[in-house]
Amino acid sequence: MTAGDAKVVRTMCPMNCHPTFCGMLVEVEGGKLNTISGDKDNPDSQGFLCVRGRSTNEIFGNPKRLLYPPNS
Repeated sequence: MTAGDAKVVRTMCPMNCHPTFCGMLVEVEGGKLNTISGDKDNPDSQGFLCVRGRSTNEIFGNPKRLLYPPNS
């Protein structure tokens, strides 16, 4: 995939806050997450995506997110 080529990936919400794992459609372009939406074809969540799931891009894309534990 080259920069400028958008690809939609079917996946599951990583937040695990709902009784079922919510199905997600994630658009990726140039290795970066663009958009997230609920997967209407997922038999469990049927397009539902909780607030945490919809916020995944903000959480994982936050430049202040800790990637490694701080040194003590």
